[in-house]
Amino acid sequence: MDAHDKLAMPRKTATGPDLPAVRRAYEAIDRADVVAGIEELLKVCHDDVEMRAYAAKAVAAAGLGGHELLRGREEIRAFFRDSAESGFAVAIRTRDFAVEGDTVVVRGWIRVARPDASIAETSVRWNYRFRDGLVESINWEQRAGN
Repeated sequence: MDAHDKLAMPRKTATGPDLPAVRRAYEAIDRADVVAGIEELLKVCHDDVEMRAYAAKAVAAAGLGGHELLRGREEIRAFFRDSAESGFAVAIRTRDFAVEGDTVVVRGWIRVARPDASIAETSVRWNYRFRDGLVESINWEQRAGN
């Protein structure tokens, strides 16, 4: 073998929480909208990912069905796309990102504007739990203050 020959190096696969991937989803929301952010996030999710989304609670509170738990990539994608097409708008501001065990934690604030001009907003902690390098569940919890 010559010194100039290139050796193929195996790509290392992430097996733990992928903080940069979660951050990219929020960057897509900032650049475009929540649908773009969801598309970016779903790239690093298991097919059977489960999501409890604050936006789903806000939509359900507007009388548009119960979406407390979204299951699978397609159901998550459809919920956010349909909500946007129905006139719901989501604004998110992140405060910080951290890894805690097998979870990426994002602290911030969310506002959901409904088609009737009412809003729902709160300080939130989003939890992205990873298994084998991919997101297996997404949950939120309300936080006091910022």
